[in-house]
Order: sequence, then C-alpha cells, then structure tokens
Amino acid sequence: MRTISNPHDKYFKSALSDKSNAVEFFSNYLPQNILGFINFDTLKITKDSFVSRELKEYFSDILYTVDLAGSEGYIYILLEHKSFNDTLPMFQLLKYILRIWELHIKQTQDKQLPIILPVMLYHGKEKFRSGIQLSACIKGPVKEFHSFIPDFEMLLYDLSDYADDELKGTALLKIVLMMLKHIFNHDFPDKFEEILKLLKDVIESETGLESFEPLIRYVFNVRDDMTAEDLKNMVGKYMSAEKEDIIMTLAEKLRQEGIQEGRQEGYRAMLLEAVQAKFNHVEKSIEQKINGIDSTEFLASLLKDIFRIDSLDEFEKLINNR
Repeated sequence: MRTISNPHDKYFKSALSDKSNAVEFFSNYLPQNILGFINFDTLKITKDSFVSRELKEYFSDILYTVDLAGSEGYIYILLEHKSFNDTLPMFQLLKYILRIWELHIKQTQDKQLPIILPVMLYHGKEKFRSGIQLSACIKGPVKEFHSFIPDFEMLLYDLSDYADDELKGTALLKIVLMMLKHIFNHDFPDKFEEILKLLKDVIESETGLESFEPLIRYVFNVRDDMTAEDLKNMVGKYMSAEKEDIIMTLAEKLRQEGIQEGRQEGYRAMLLEAVQAKFNHVEKSIEQKINGIDSTEFLASLLKDIFRIDSLDEFEKLINNR
C-alpha cells in the first residue's frame, strides 16, 4: 500500500473526534485541579483546523468547545509525530491560539477572550526535548523583562514516558494510545499482537468493526513491513472464524482504497504546489475545495488546466463547474 499524506492525522482525528474517546482521554489525563471546572456534557468538536498546510506533516490538531465553570472555553489538542527538538512547537502553538481567539471574536463578538487549554500528545521516535513554556523561545534577560513578555504553558503527554500498563481509559482508548506509542518501533508486530488481544473484546461488540477500520488503515499506511498475510496470521489467533473472514475482507478493501487514496493525495499536493507557484498564494477556500475533490481524473485534469489559465478566479470556476 502506498503511504498517504499524514496517516497519523487521519487516525488521530478518527479516534479523538469520537466524543466518548475524547472525554475518556481528558478525564484520565488532565490535571485533577482543573477537571472540576470542565463540564464534559457540553464538549463539542469544532470543524476548524488551525495547523498550517506547511506543518500538516508535523502536527495534527483538534479543537473542542466546552463549558468551563459557566463560561465558554476551548481545549486545543495537537498530535506531534516528528520531533523538532527545539522551541518551534511553542511558537507555532501561540499562533494557533491567536487564530482561535480571532475566530471566536469574529463568530461571537465577545469583548473578552475565552480560556484555551493547549494539550500536546507526542509520539515521535525521539524523546520530546522542546520546552513547554513560550518563554523558552525568547532570549535575553527574560526574568527581568517577564512583565513585558507573553507566556503560557502547554500540557505535554509524551507517550514514551508511559509503560503500556500505565495507559488509562477504556480498551478502545488504550488501543489508540498504544498504536500511536508503538507505530514507529521495530518491535511493532509483537506489540500489534498485544493490541489485537485488547481489540478482541471491542470487535465482538456491535460497533467493534467500526473501530477496526481506521486502525488497520493506519497500520497499512505507516508500516511497510506489515502485509495482509501478516494480519491474517495474527487475527486468526484471537478472532473467531466468522470475524476473521469479515476482517480480512475489510483489510483487502482498505488496501485497494489506500492505493487509490494515495494517488489522490499525491495529485492534491501537486495541484496545491502548482497553484502556489503560479499565483504566489493559495486562498483558504480554494485549498478546502481541492482537498474535498475525491476524483483522481478530475484532479489530473485540473493539474493540466492550471498552466493555461490566468487567474485564481478562472481556476475556482473550473472547480465549481465540475
């Protein structure tokens, strides 16, 4: 299967966009002293993403609105899977927070800024060594000038700091965290067998296969050393014959879809680069429309047409008239 653009983003958002998984994660990992202020019954995911296109290969993000002691607030969670090991994450996080505030003001006309709780879930190959405070980005006599320097701290969860048996939550949340924790490790096939043991009870439930699909899609798109035959051998140890047949049929379907999706991702990336090169910028609305195209043939035709048109308006008309 060809590797698609940022499969971590897809798996992370698939898992943490489910409200029950999000509530499980926050309930088990946020500091106890702030949990009492959060009304998880009000937790809602927003559709807005604040990670720039240039950094999508490094970060995935999800923004939630939630009631904080009677006031509207936000929980902003980032997944980082490629370690910069410098101060860039905090600087980027500041820009994302400013964008969220700008959007909030635009949508609500509020005269006060809401609380934003920034959370980073890290699963890179190396230990996370960047600072968790914005002031770590700033040089000079920071202590003496602290009154004039903006500063904030993020909550960091480096999955390498947790043993597998220290991961908290439901079986489904543990599966997600174990997948993210071990996906890069050389011993992943062995760990995947342990994950399948956890998955057995989940799959036997009524909606269990829904959780299996994004998981196996993630494995096939990140691990070049995992084949459908490997999966079949592992699944056969822990699943009933009926479930095994269903899962293997699904795995083959995902393999074929992955090949097609890989082509589409490649065309989208080339098309965005071509628009950027020709017109020096890509408007957000056009980027969203390109990312929403699911026809390989149409993407290929747009890539040819980009060289004969003279304006972004023309290009947008081509997209709208498909």
